[in-house]
Amino acid sequence: MNNLFSLENPLMRFLARVFDMIVSNALFLICCVPVVTAGAAIAALNKVTQGIVLDRDFGTIRLFFRAFRENFKQATAAFLVLLLIFLSLACNTLLVMIYLTGTLAVVLKGVLFVLAVLVLAVAVYLFPLMTRYDNALREHVKNAMILAVAKLPRTVVMVLVTSLPVLVPYFSLPTFFQTLPFFFIIGFAFMSYVSSQLLVPVFRELEGDRSEGVVFLGKVGVGISAEDLCGGRFDEYDRVFLVLDQEDRFDGETVTLPEAPCVSIRFRGGHAEARTFYERLLSYIRENDLEVAGFSREITMVDYGLTSDTEKFVTEISIPVTGPA
Repeated sequence: MNNLFSLENPLMRFLARVFDMIVSNALFLICCVPVVTAGAAIAALNKVTQGIVLDRDFGTIRLFFRAFRENFKQATAAFLVLLLIFLSLACNTLLVMIYLTGTLAVVLKGVLFVLAVLVLAVAVYLFPLMTRYDNALREHVKNAMILAVAKLPRTVVMVLVTSLPVLVPYFSLPTFFQTLPFFFIIGFAFMSYVSSQLLVPVFRELEGDRSEGVVFLGKVGVGISAEDLCGGRFDEYDRVFLVLDQEDRFDGETVTLPEAPCVSIRFRGGHAEARTFYERLLSYIRENDLEVAGFSREITMVDYGLTSDTEKFVTEISIPVTGPA
């Protein structure tokens, strides 16, 4: 019975991810209310659904608002430009429908439709690129245009999925009203999740072969032995390891560590700032009559793979422990 409710149970893990999508969908809708913040909300939703696709454990609300804050300027600027373009295309389409008829009207409406699809094709890559890589907006736009062409089959699917809130009422207004509860509960997060399923393999390809790519994106770790931890020696690491997801391919020797209770801490910074936080963890362990039960796991979860700004690095240290002797 206990295993039934364990997060390692596939069913419970699936339900947990569905709940993450429901929460992120609600946050997305709330953050879209002012309209001007919709770009940052799109970026934040993409960040959460990428984490779900990678099956990483994270705090949905914390991750959403961190991505919202970190990408606010770029995402807002991009969204306002895109909004202006789409409004312009919509107004021109309306003018064509009012003032023109015949072949010319059909041709112009076709041209405007193609332009809208092309802009959307760039947009479906633009916001995910912002959340994953640290670049100038101009570079993000250029990379989004390249990927939209280079990954055309994926682009078509993402454009169709992203267009659902417009396509459904266009073809059937009654169906649109019937599906409104879906969109309000989980729909936008589900669309972002489908796009992330298509995008994550593309990002992995861009970041190189997986046996090398796992070094980035919060997957490389270092450790200090239990003896050195207890002796207060935090300046030298005695092991380096890689955290592998199930879909990763790695030709070297692998070890599966058993589950163990840990004391953990996350902080802004990298290995250079870690000593203070090791001291804090060891102090907590002593105060609570715990014992160090193995080597530490120190992983810089946000590093040069995501940003060149060292002030944005985030590191997690976990130390396995046993109860009072």
